[in-house]
Amino acid sequence: MFDDVFVDRSQDSETFLHKGVITEAAMTWLNHYQFDLYVQKPLFKVVLFDPYTLSVVLDHTLFDGVTASSFHEVFLKILDDLDADAALGCNNNDVLFSKEEDTPHLTHSLPPPIDDYLPSWDLDYSDGDPNYYDKVTPPGLKKFPGRFPNSTNHTLAFKLTNFPPSELRMMLARSKQEGVTLTAYLQYVLVMSFQPVFGDTYYTVNKVAIALRRYFSKDKAPPHYKHYFDDLEYKNMGVSANLGLAQNYPPLKKFSWDDVKKASGNLAAAVKNEKLLNMSVKFRDSYNPLTDNEGFFTGIGGNKSETSKLSNLGFIKIPEYKHGWTISNMIFSQDVSAVTSDFMFNFISTPEGGLNIVTSYYNHSFEDCEVDNFDSFLENFRSNALKYCQL
Repeated sequence: MFDDVFVDRSQDSETFLHKGVITEAAMTWLNHYQFDLYVQKPLFKVVLFDPYTLSVVLDHTLFDGVTASSFHEVFLKILDDLDADAALGCNNNDVLFSKEEDTPHLTHSLPPPIDDYLPSWDLDYSDGDPNYYDKVTPPGLKKFPGRFPNSTNHTLAFKLTNFPPSELRMMLARSKQEGVTLTAYLQYVLVMSFQPVFGDTYYTVNKVAIALRRYFSKDKAPPHYKHYFDDLEYKNMGVSANLGLAQNYPPLKKFSWDDVKKASGNLAAAVKNEKLLNMSVKFRDSYNPLTDNEGFFTGIGGNKSETSKLSNLGFIKIPEYKHGWTISNMIFSQDVSAVTSDFMFNFISTPEGGLNIVTSYYNHSFEDCEVDNFDSFLENFRSNALKYCQL
């Protein structure tokens, strides 16, 4: 039914929007949305905040972050392909999908599994190298255990930092001049800006999620998937993201381009590493489709596995469609797993909106810090990111 996939919150636009941009309240509400599994209903919702602001909320079980931006791109094209003058009426009881009627017309029913395109899961991603960069930790320091023991009893903050197009261009130019990626540069500045949270006796574990879609190719595809690659507009709406490899930082007190260059080189090596499926072997071997997999929750009460996770959806350039449909700005946010990271940094860029970064962190308590919120750290991050990249 239509109401299985659509939610109208336009009546709350004063709370959920500020000058046309979704607020922390909106992201918090979206993040609290839960889907019911195994009840034959979609695991996504489209939310209307006003006539110009649309959001999609996705269950992470089936979809990774790239799906979020891809959904909006596909949705926009479909809108433009429709007759602009057509009167399309619908109500909450309209049937959007009928298995009997629609199945014969499905051409891309499920995204191809990544397994056929990459080496065996059992091949060591580090080739047995004990000095592979994610295994090397700063000497004399302990791993930051996390702000609190892992718990599902928490609340999250969602803080938006925007760099308009002019500032984004400046940071890109300096990053190119230094031979580093913007992702590596901003990750370093983010960790440095939050250094007061971590203290001087710990090293931090910081990862960048890696999309594995780049490895999909027609020549490696099984016969029943080859036609997917004939459609140049095909978007893979599944999950093929890897958690990423650790960049272990000592306490960062002073900015260093040399450190950023090293981290950028490590990230480049990780992106080219075709054996990243090896990192999920424990999950593969312990997962049981017939049980509740209670073993997955043994981390509750323990330490965080990493300090921060960064997910960058990149630069989304929207075509100029014939009926004028376009996207002027995009914002991307995610939940934070109870057993993984203390901080989640979500990046997305558009030509008109610039770079938007949503920082998620636990805000139910600040008893571990000398502050009662992290707003000043984010302000420092923004000013530092611009300061260090001055040409």
